[in-house]
Amino acid sequence: MLTLITQILFFIFFSLHIIYFIVGILTKPQTFQSQKHFRRYDFLIVARNEEVVIGDLIDSIKAQQYPHELIRIFVLADNCVDKTAAIANAHGAITFINKMPNPIGKGLALKRLIQLRNEYPGIQSDGVFFFDADNVIDPHFTKRMNDAYLNQETILIGYRGSKNFGNNATSMGSSIIFFREAHFLHHARNRLGLSTHINGTGFMLPNPIVKHEPWEAFSLIEDVEFTILQLIKERKVVFVREAKFYDEQPIHATVSFKQRLRWIKGSIQIFFLHAGKLLTSLVKKFRFAKIDLLLWITPFPSVIVILSLVNLTLTQITILQQTDLINWLTFLPIYQWLLNYLGVAFGIALMTVIASWKEVNAKPLQKLWAIVTFPFYSLSFLPLFILAPLTMFNLKWYKTPHSVRRTLSSDGTLL
Repeated sequence: MLTLITQILFFIFFSLHIIYFIVGILTKPQTFQSQKHFRRYDFLIVARNEEVVIGDLIDSIKAQQYPHELIRIFVLADNCVDKTAAIANAHGAITFINKMPNPIGKGLALKRLIQLRNEYPGIQSDGVFFFDADNVIDPHFTKRMNDAYLNQETILIGYRGSKNFGNNATSMGSSIIFFREAHFLHHARNRLGLSTHINGTGFMLPNPIVKHEPWEAFSLIEDVEFTILQLIKERKVVFVREAKFYDEQPIHATVSFKQRLRWIKGSIQIFFLHAGKLLTSLVKKFRFAKIDLLLWITPFPSVIVILSLVNLTLTQITILQQTDLINWLTFLPIYQWLLNYLGVAFGIALMTVIASWKEVNAKPLQKLWAIVTFPFYSLSFLPLFILAPLTMFNLKWYKTPHSVRRTLSSDGTLL
């Protein structure tokens, strides 16, 4: 019975993703007609102890091939004990300092920065970009987003690349996760006419949303929570493939472990917070994007992993009880389960690296090595899927440290 339940859940969860993989492979990226009109934009950055990287991000914004008088940069130095505020100010950002404690996530800090931006004197912008301090932005990013915004006045997200793909297996594995999202979630949803989801950074909101609607996402994964709230309001998130920016990935396994544990716990958290609202909205007005996002936040992976391991344990106990001679064949079900798991992970890595080959800033051998190591990196998700539902009483936010400095040339090459 457990085997049947596991297989049904596996089919429900992964069948849609198989469709997305097919669409992602067979279709070309959506493009937007170049526009001659330039709109005003603000860049909002919440930073906590980011003195090492904040200057590079601000410099990359100032290096945009876009009219500089139409861009403003706002930074909130959130409970910093370093020189983040001084460096941001020195690089030309409008800088605020927040000393109010913010124990969970960056939602409260985002709300504060939005309030400060809305109260700031001057001409209001048409759209607002949100970035993490460790990012750097392609020189054409704002122009590409402006082209898309003038074609579709909606919420936009850019293409998230990796600043440090080739550091080690941990950074490679984390990078592959985001490249997979770009090609086999965001791009595929675009081509199917569906809304996608915001993933942390590199997104743009129309000014009316920022100006007139209070920020209400305060969970461990405020980006996905915000997406749900916008989908309930019947808005759409569109992926702009040509608008590139680069994000630092964890180098240390412990940092990556904490980050991914937060993602999984955050999904469970917002499932219980908003699944009912999303279902109610679906009943009022059917949109497949709502079903898609509901499946995205439903804790299927944790349930599937736990049921699979329980079923595997019971099967192994039965075999041990029925045999007198114990050898390597006795544990064949475990070998088969691991091979299936590693095989799926290998296929995901292979297709992702091939699809994003030109965007991955690394040597060919490093890209091939990433395909080999990703299945073993993915094994670390197994304890996370079990640990997350068992530790929901602890919703502590762990800051991801950043130390990788990269810049971009005028043609967008990562240096």
